[in-house]
Order: sequence, then structure tokens, then C-alpha cells
Amino acid sequence: MIREYIAVSMEEYKTIRAEIKQSNINQFQALSFGAAAVGILLSAGFYSWDKTALITIPIFSIFIPALCFLITYIWLGEFARMIRGGNFILSIERKIEAIVPVPEEINDIASELDSSLIVKKPLSWEHFLRKPMGPEIAESGHMPWIYNIRLWIFPLVAAGSLLVAVGYLFPQLIGNHMVLLCVIIITLSVVSWFCMIIVLGSAFKNIKKTAGRSNLPLDH
Repeated sequence: MIREYIAVSMEEYKTIRAEIKQSNINQFQALSFGAAAVGILLSAGFYSWDKTALITIPIFSIFIPALCFLITYIWLGEFARMIRGGNFILSIERKIEAIVPVPEEINDIASELDSSLIVKKPLSWEHFLRKPMGPEIAESGHMPWIYNIRLWIFPLVAAGSLLVAVGYLFPQLIGNHMVLLCVIIITLSVVSWFCMIIVLGSAFKNIKKTAGRSNLPLDH
């Protein structure tokens, strides 16, 4: 009965690991697509710079910011999916650890290096992510700053795009009847940017809080 239980748990473990792997792939694809799409829009915006404000202003004040936040939301959804998977895998590791005894040979080897060495656990990846494996082994390589960069890089691009729109507007359109419309568009875009920043920050904070309940670092 125990063997069947372990076999089922291991299949579940493999399934969730595969889901986390796919989540990482999806995150990379979302960021890659976003970078390419933003690059195309930037090219179009600068191409129309000296031609017409009707194209340039919407690109920099609406389309690029909207795309940046869409990509960030997609990435954040995949990031949350990865965190959920990691938390669940940790629970499987703890179940297996409670069922499967550690062989004396493994205990002896671990004790020679460090008594807190995590490799003596039957399944140890999620445990490994949560703390160093001992002084004889390098830090586990947690890099939460990478995820913070991924979270904020596109909102910062959106902010830069709005600044470009403002810089384009005032030198070239003073006295033009389109000024009021462009100012309204940019003002609405800036307000939307701040609202989305608040929403993104709140969502990311909630995900980190969920991870914190299992001492989960933001790195897989």
C-alpha cells in the first residue's frame, strides 16, 4: 500500500514539475513576444515622428503602454502558476520524507559535510530553494531580483513611452488645435499607468505573501 501511495505521489510530483517547467517557458515566451512587439511599435512611432501626430501620439501614449501592461499581466499569471506548483511540490516532498526513511549511508555522508545538508532528503529540490545546503556547498543561487526586473521592466518602458509622447507633444503642437485632444489622451494614459502600477504591485505582493507561507523564495 505504501509503495502504491509513493508511486501515485511521484507521478503527481512529475506532473507538477512539468507544469512549472512549462510555466517558465511561457514566461520567457511572453517577455520575448512583448519585447519584439514593443520594438515594432517603437519603430513605427519614430518612423511617423515627423509625419503625423495622429499616429505618433497614440503609439507612444496608448498602444505601447497598453501592450506593456498586457504582457506584464500574462507574465504575472504564469509566475503565480509557478509559485503554486512549487508550494504543492513542497508538500509532496514532505510527505515522501515522512514515509521513506533515510539510509544510514546517506546520513553518514551528510553528517561528514554538514548536519543540515538537505540532500539526505529523498526529494529535496523545493527544500533546496528555501535555504542553503551547507557551508561546503555554494548558496543555492536564489535570484529574486531577476523576477523583480521582469515584473517592472515593461511598466518602466510604458512610463518611458509616455514621457516620449509628452516630449513630442509640446515642442511641435503648441498652437495647434490637436493639442487639447493629445493632452487629454496623455493625461488618461498617465492616470491609467498609475492605476495599473498599483494593481500590479498589489498582485505581486499577494503572490509573495502566498510564497512566504512556505518560505518560498522567488526562484525556481
